[in-house]
Parts: sequence; C-alpha cells; structure tokens
Amino acid sequence: MSDGEKQVFSLLADIVVLGEDGRLVIADEPELNLNPGLADKLWDLIEEELTDSVFISGTHCVSFAMRANVEKIYVLNNSNIAEIKNVKDIDEKELPALLGSIPAILASNRAIAIEGRENSIDSIIYRWVLGDKTVEIVAVGGCEEVFAVSNKTGVWDALAPTVRISGVIDRDSRAAIDLSILEDNKVTVLNYHEIESYLCHPKIVKGIAESIATMERPPTGAEVEDKIIELLFKKNLIQIAARRVFARGTLHLGLSIEKKLVKGISDPATLESALVTAAGNETAKALSALGEERVGEITKEEFDKSQQALAGRSIEDILKLMPGKNLLRELVPMAGCKNSLAMARGREAPEQTRLSTSS
Repeated sequence: MSDGEKQVFSLLADIVVLGEDGRLVIADEPELNLNPGLADKLWDLIEEELTDSVFISGTHCVSFAMRANVEKIYVLNNSNIAEIKNVKDIDEKELPALLGSIPAILASNRAIAIEGRENSIDSIIYRWVLGDKTVEIVAVGGCEEVFAVSNKTGVWDALAPTVRISGVIDRDSRAAIDLSILEDNKVTVLNYHEIESYLCHPKIVKGIAESIATMERPPTGAEVEDKIIELLFKKNLIQIAARRVFARGTLHLGLSIEKKLVKGISDPATLESALVTAAGNETAKALSALGEERVGEITKEEFDKSQQALAGRSIEDILKLMPGKNLLRELVPMAGCKNSLAMARGREAPEQTRLSTSS
C-alpha cells in the first residue's frame, strides 16, 4: 500500500473502529500525505460516523477548512486570531477570493487587492509596475470582491483587521458617478480602461521593444501612436462607443420588500399590494435609465467622446475609452513579443518606460 492508503486505514482503525462517540478528536494537518479530494472525503466520513464527537484540526489547507461539516474557522497569523463563526453564512461570491487569498494576505502587513486571478496577466503587470516585494499583490476576482476586501466588509473584517489593504480596479466603461462612488470607498480606479492599457502606451511598447531587442528596428513612439489611432481606434470607433453605451445601460433590478415591512404583513392581499408597488418602483427605475430619450443622450455622449479623442489624436483619452486587452493583442508584434503574456513579463524594460498608475 502507498503511504496515503496506510494512513487512511490507520485513521479509520484508530478513530472509527476503536474509538467511541462523544470524544474530542484533535488532528494536526489531517490532510497530510493525502490528495485534497481524498482528505475531504475521508474526514467527512469520520466526522459523520462520530456525530457526537468534537473535531479540532490544525491545517494549512484553506479548502480543507471550508468543508461543509466545519462549523467554525479560526484563522491565525503572527499577530491575530480571527474567528469565522459560521462558515455557511459566508457569501458564495466571497468564497473564491477567500480560498485563494487568505494565505497571501495574512502573510503580509500590506496588500493590494486587484481584479483577475493569481498568475493572470493582471498580477504580472502589477508586480512589475509596483516593484516592491514587501507588498503582496492579491488577485481576488471581480470588482465586487476587490471592494469587499479593501473595505474589509463581510468575512474580511474578521480575517485581516491589522493588514493594510488597498483596492485597485479597471476603469472599464463605468460612468463618472460610478467612479466617484468607488473612489470614495477606498478603491482606486485606473486612469486607463484597464491594466493592459498601460502596456499599450507608445512609450511602453517602444521601451519593451528596445529592451528585449528581438527586432531589427524597434518602432518609434510615433509609429505606435499612428497604429493605435489610425488602424485600431478609428476603425473601431462605432463599436467602442456601442460597448460603452451597453455598459452604461446595464441595470441591476430586483423585486424585494424590507424585512420590517414583511413582518407587519398578515394576509396575501396586503403582500400582493406591497409587491406590486415594489415592482412599479423597479419598472420606473428601468424606464428612467433606459427610456428612448435617455438612451439617445448616452449614445451621443459616448460617440462625442470618441470623436473628440480621435480629432485631438489624444492617446490618453483613447487608452481610457478603448479596451486594453483587444488593443494589446494588436500591439504585441510591434514590441517583438509572441503574445500579451510575454509582453507583460518585460521586466527588463528600461526604468524610464514605467508609467505611474497613481492618477
């Protein structure tokens, strides 16, 4: 038998066969020598067999600690013990970020929460731009997860009370009002459309091409600028404006009644009346945001922005308006790279090619 198989049979004999119910079972690293799936199944079986026993496990595996049978989690770091009283109450949207980010965040006194996933292009670029190994870059998922981590809402308030966490998100196609709300809540919004947009700046493309020296003649900044404006932005101007209108026209509607009002309702007719009123409010909200006149106003605003950026040949405005991922794929050959990921790993690029994202 393998070491894992021997461990499984030994545990089953010691705890299930020879043991009695109603005991305290303390296990140090119970997942050791087992693949994650087997460890979860084994300990779920043991815990379900001894329903009156109490199990305390010390583990380095976050996924093992998040099993359905677990009632409490204590997260330990150098200076703090945080208790998560009811694992089942953790918002499902927080779980992916929680599973992947706890170890990295608790290992550092300073962290920056960003969008994307670990080892994604976002993480690579942020580490390169920041250039500070004492600050942990933690990819936690989407905008909502970044907001929760940086503001320490929900589970994060208990997990990392002593860690300084900042949040950074892409500008995307968000309206000005959305940006102001985010910036007021400890989240920095990038000045360009997304993090990839910074690699698209003519100065950066030129600097990386000169640094890696895979091309006989690196492009000039003017050549990169011309391609961005004439071949990419001008050609896709209508599509860019349309995407921005789509983003601004996305609404989050939902039928709900405040809990305190629901408690005061005693008959179906009153409940129906309250729901009809709530539905009417949501309908009015939708008409206000997506009525014919309002859609026309938004379309004109976004098209005018694109036209002005094109007329003024403003790279700064274009990098705010145009999706960086699409643009970067087109500029990769000019930098002498095979793909976007290779370009993002251009750590040897000259210091003077780095752009500050603080604005």
